[in-house]
Amino acid sequence: MSYGTNQKELKRLFSLIERYRAILIEDISIPIYVDGYCCSLSAVRDNLAVAKVRSNRVKSELITRMGLKEENFVTRNHTNRIISATGKHPKQGDRVVVRIHIPVSAIPVTSAKLSTSVAPVVSRLSEIPISESSLKRDKDGSFRFALKTNLLYITLLLINAEAEYYLKKRLSLNIDWQYAWWSRRSKHRYYRVAAVSPELRYWFASKDNFRGHFGGFYLGTGLYEFMARPACGIQGEFFIAGGLTYGYMFPVGKRLRMELSLGIGYLMTEYRRYHWDRGCYVYEKTQRYSYFGPTKAKVSLVWPLNLFKRKPRMET
Repeated sequence: MSYGTNQKELKRLFSLIERYRAILIEDISIPIYVDGYCCSLSAVRDNLAVAKVRSNRVKSELITRMGLKEENFVTRNHTNRIISATGKHPKQGDRVVVRIHIPVSAIPVTSAKLSTSVAPVVSRLSEIPISESSLKRDKDGSFRFALKTNLLYITLLLINAEAEYYLKKRLSLNIDWQYAWWSRRSKHRYYRVAAVSPELRYWFASKDNFRGHFGGFYLGTGLYEFMARPACGIQGEFFIAGGLTYGYMFPVGKRLRMELSLGIGYLMTEYRRYHWDRGCYVYEKTQRYSYFGPTKAKVSLVWPLNLFKRKPRMET
């Protein structure tokens, strides 16, 4: 805190926060942007770690001294230098930038003196934009929701859809649904499946949501019926499956990604065997079946979305 002009800048920041503290506490949709920058180290990972420590240090000062909460902040860390508005004079890269966008309608203007005193602060802060590469990374990392479809299931004429939502950092919930109700009564052929499977996932060391390696735990249930020839068919009321998955997701376009994953676990089911005889289906017996091994495989197309991203209100 005593290094350079840090003490002076902190006092200036505290003064600004104090002026609008009531507004920020009352309306958390007006965020305080805290951007940590570091580019003096050789490794990108080390730069990000130092930038994170610095941004969190400034944020903790605002929380402990000003009574703010974690929900008031949007924190991002960068390994590039801060570029001025003209782009000609790169500014120092090892620093923390705090920005607050207060809507004009929310500023309690009580006199002409107060309204004019706001202008220099807004003007000064607006001269430090984030570079284009940083905006792109932050935009990718902000995805909270994704829709998917499994191409392998489609080749098996199995209609399917998936949805995944990020619960918190590195944790997400995925739900997939499959449905096929095909039949040719004249040929005595049936292919019927209806199933649903929730899965809790953990993402390994990924800076962006829906990208990189992940592991998960899944459960699944459904019903089915198969009859490829009149001699024999099976009909299952329900099956239960559970196990572990491992997969990898990577971008294949600007707004499109691919997921490759494999699930290994245990499956248990009970089904009835039957056959066609002289104009009717004849029940034979009920059997149980259990299996351990691969129970699901995915080659899925993924569309990340921002449907659940809260956007701050801004006015100029």
